Amino acid sequence: MTKDKILSLTISALELPSATRNRFLKGYCREKGLEVPETRKDCEALAAKLTVSELIESYDRAPKEFWWASLERLTEKLAEFGLTRLDWFFLPQSTMTTEVISSLSKQEWLDQPAVLLGTVSNQLLQRLNPYSDPNPRTYLVRALLEGVAAQKYSWTLSYLCKNHRSSVENTRRVLRGLGFTYEDGWFMQFGTRRAAIKDVMSSYDVSEPEAEQVVDIARDRDWVGRFLE
Repeated sequence: MTKDKILSLTISALELPSATRNRFLKGYCREKGLEVPETRKDCEALAAKLTVSELIESYDRAPKEFWWASLERLTEKLAEFGLTRLDWFFLPQSTMTTEVISSLSKQEWLDQPAVLLGTVSNQLLQRLNPYSDPNPRTYLVRALLEGVAAQKYSWTLSYLCKNHRSSVENTRRVLRGLGFTYEDGWFMQFGTRRAAIKDVMSSYDVSEPEAEQVVDIARDRDWVGRFLE
């Protein structure tokens, strides 16, 4: 079943437990300013008309109106039908299979939330954005690569290298698999041997082979920490 067909299904077609279904219906009505259905007959009538697309759009506009509805039951059903987290942010990360991730081009990924890569934790997002509270849904891969906020603070680099090494390196591997390279931004560069060599070259006006020697000596003698991949 195609994405469009799934989104056009009625809520009845999802065969949710009646209590779960009714809570979503009431949340939808509150968000739309409609009379909330009270009887079983009214709930069934609305469920037979309301589409999946209309319901998730309503949830996106006012999630607080659905505070007592089981989002997990709904997303499980939608995942069973074939929707992925690319289609709706609240679906399980398990829907982001390797096939789904690779279905988007490098350019398309720039405008997707970074957390959809499956390797970017909320903790990493917070460290990349000191003194702010980034929204995982709106913090895009483009922003991750640029790392503008993280570069403002001198302590950020060492903290990321020491405490978030695994998350950073795993994310870089996924990004490389999508076609991103060292040239695509700060996130792909910081903490690497290549970045250290470039820094020595620019700071001391030495050739690349000379800078490589300096960097390798510093690493061998543990004057600097292990480089990130």
